[in-house]
Amino acid sequence: MGHDATMEVSNTLTIIVDRGSTRYKDKLESKIIDPSTPVYSYVPGRKNVAAVTSATEQYFAGRGLLYTYRGGKRVDTTHLHIREWLECIRKGCQPSCNIEQAFEEAITAHMGTIAYRENRKVNRNFEKEKII
Repeated sequence: MGHDATMEVSNTLTIIVDRGSTRYKDKLESKIIDPSTPVYSYVPGRKNVAAVTSATEQYFAGRGLLYTYRGGKRVDTTHLHIREWLECIRKGCQPSCNIEQAFEEAITAHMGTIAYRENRKVNRNFEKEKII
């Protein structure tokens, strides 16, 4: 994960932000992130993931929408995402949302945030790869 965080994978999955992270520097300084505590922890068999890690998850968590139903059973969607990701690592295949799709989703989310904060329409120049 570069110099910003450490991911430990064993029978659990843990992500810890590094104290010297440049990406999370402001959150470390303001003590939003505590580098002695994992920002994300997944233990197979646990009912819930130990953290809500992304802005998207925080949005849905705030509205009680972290679950979907599979085969009549309530399932935490974070577990489904992590399960697919780990299976792809094990089998050497591509996840259902590859890096190109993730990039497009992230750009769309950023455009929505810019439009909301600046109270204006936002477009994208695909050739120059700029948000305008």
